Amino acid sequence: MGAPLRCVLARMARMSAQRMVHPKPSPVERPLVWLTDLVLRWPFTTLIVGLVLAGLAMAASHRWMGFRTNRLDLLNPNSEFNRRWIEYVREFGDQEDVVVVVEGADRQQVLPVRDALAERIAQNPQLFHSVLWRIDPSRLRAKGLYYLSCEDLERIEDFLDRAEQVVREGWHWLDLAFLGGAWNKSFLKMKWMPCSKG
Repeated sequence: MGAPLRCVLARMARMSAQRMVHPKPSPVERPLVWLTDLVLRWPFTTLIVGLVLAGLAMAASHRWMGFRTNRLDLLNPNSEFNRRWIEYVREFGDQEDVVVVVEGADRQQVLPVRDALAERIAQNPQLFHSVLWRIDPSRLRAKGLYYLSCEDLERIEDFLDRAEQVVREGWHWLDLAFLGGAWNKSFLKMKWMPCSKG
């Protein structure tokens, strides 16, 4: 029973070999066979060459390779949007703003929640800086001209015009007779030319 089985297996192997399509040889087949023979002949030399190449690769990656975590590195640097964004970051910095909105039925509900939230956020300076939640009106004093009436602004403008003449043309513009005439003129101007609102 052993001989007929061997015979059947041999016949099946011949038939499958006849049906098998032999692929065309690959262009890298001969160099790979040559490299395999070389490695098998000199295994120790191959190991040394591999270690030297690995060391060179590590040195090169340490010297020239780096991680980039900025999202701008993923975008095309020549695109219009990316150029505008880079200009914005150069002008204002790459810090991102977070705006928190507290909503409630009335002001009395919102204020305590706003205060508690702002204080809690301010307790984490490593995560958040420049927490702006209360406006200090003393800083607005430098912009006080915005709150003056038209008449006051016209008086200031007239004073600046006169002061410019003094600086440009000399101190004789501070003569009392001239000042009296200039004040009279500005008074008439304010009386007959009301300021336009709007």
